[in-house]
Amino acid sequence: MRRLPTSPSAATEIVGLFEELLSLSNLKKGETVLVYCDTLTPPFYAAAAMGAAHQMGAIVAQMMVPATSPAVQPWAPDVPEAKPEMIMSAWMGADLVVDIITGAGQLYTPITKLARQSGTRVLRIMAELDDLRRMWPTDSVKERALRSQAVLATGNELRVTSKAGTDLVMDKTGRPAGAQYGRADEPGRWEMPNGGQVACAPIEGSVEGTLVLDVGDIILNLARYVADPVRIIIEKGAITNIDGGLEAFLLQDWFETWHDPKAYIVSHIGWGCHDKASWHRMGNPWLGTGGFMDCESYYGNMQIAFGNNMGQMGGENDTRAHIDIQCRNNDFWVDDLQVLAEGQFLIDELK
Repeated sequence: MRRLPTSPSAATEIVGLFEELLSLSNLKKGETVLVYCDTLTPPFYAAAAMGAAHQMGAIVAQMMVPATSPAVQPWAPDVPEAKPEMIMSAWMGADLVVDIITGAGQLYTPITKLARQSGTRVLRIMAELDDLRRMWPTDSVKERALRSQAVLATGNELRVTSKAGTDLVMDKTGRPAGAQYGRADEPGRWEMPNGGQVACAPIEGSVEGTLVLDVGDIILNLARYVADPVRIIIEKGAITNIDGGLEAFLLQDWFETWHDPKAYIVSHIGWGCHDKASWHRMGNPWLGTGGFMDCESYYGNMQIAFGNNMGQMGGENDTRAHIDIQCRNNDFWVDDLQVLAEGQFLIDELK
């Protein structure tokens, strides 16, 4: 199996690439950059990020936290760590945070929320180099994501159906739509350079219906493609029943480990719009780990998540749990406007 290099000297080959990424995120001379990493972060990523920021005339510093810390993994055991206020002050004091920790990290935490409100831009890099190069943040991806965001933002009721049996309806009245297009290019923006997707947090308690995961769909947190259909009943915004084969068993077991009814609540829903994303990337053993944003951003997918949605898109569900599920071949309506038909865009400006 191919292995990624672990020597900091590997950074010499990618400083230029990181300079391009930081430039797309509008890094200017004299701005302050925080490189945020953990003890398992590839050292050449941290070195390249610091080297690129320094080369561009920024004031750069690095913060490293333990990989076992709850600051990296929300489900980590209790271990001594820096106070959240320490991390928060560092984030809020930076113009741009280059976040390259290896776990779930700060996405659904007050640290991200308050830092973004203060104007801090966040570029979250957790992709391998091949994926970064293939899913480069192009102008076309940005335009498609922003147009998708505008469509999603205008509606109040969302409906998702599929030939496999999915039939969900939900209310998002008053909730904003979020977009990812790979560039932290404006104050308060959180981004991943290989991202291309839109999503919103439906009003908690409003989601009703059936979600069917068909063969080939992806349960991201389990890094698993569905082999046998999984039927999920959602009532008053939360999962009440899961039926199916092995994947259903694993999914039910995952939810039960949290001992928290809030884990079952729908977090967000949307679609992918990156034309370079690969559905089979997650299953390729020759490229090491990866494929996270491929299935998240896959062109024409339907993505739905459960659990925490605090700090993103106006959600109010506060829990340590969060799981993402990506589905192919779904129909998607925003009010009476059909956006997707069996995973294909119907609106010309989104194609």
